[in-house]
Amino acid sequence: MSNEVIVVLAIGVGLLILLVGGGGYFRRGGDRQILASGIPGRAVVLSVQETKPRGSVHPEALVRLDVAPRDGAHFEVLLQIPFSKRHARALQPGQVVPVRFDPANRTRTVIVPAEGVG
Repeated sequence: MSNEVIVVLAIGVGLLILLVGGGGYFRRGGDRQILASGIPGRAVVLSVQETKPRGSVHPEALVRLDVAPRDGAHFEVLLQIPFSKRHARALQPGQVVPVRFDPANRTRTVIVPAEGVG
């Protein structure tokens, strides 16, 4: 095989991976920033609605939270997150979860992952 064919195949495979399996990396890129520098708080899970079933390639759910910052008033936020069997067990209505959020844009709220849950 020529070098040109190998390069074209490598680019094609890379694009396929991004389109099929890698989209979540870009969507969640901002999550790392919020986890590192966001304001901590606790949130009560109000509801969980699967939007892409767990059997699909990238299952997702809408999770509605009542966030209680350490300082300030509660606020409600709706997150669209990747969803797995582990998430299904951990995110039940009434469950309290740690979160971090951007005080300038509270829609940028992230559930702090438990150790070993990703």
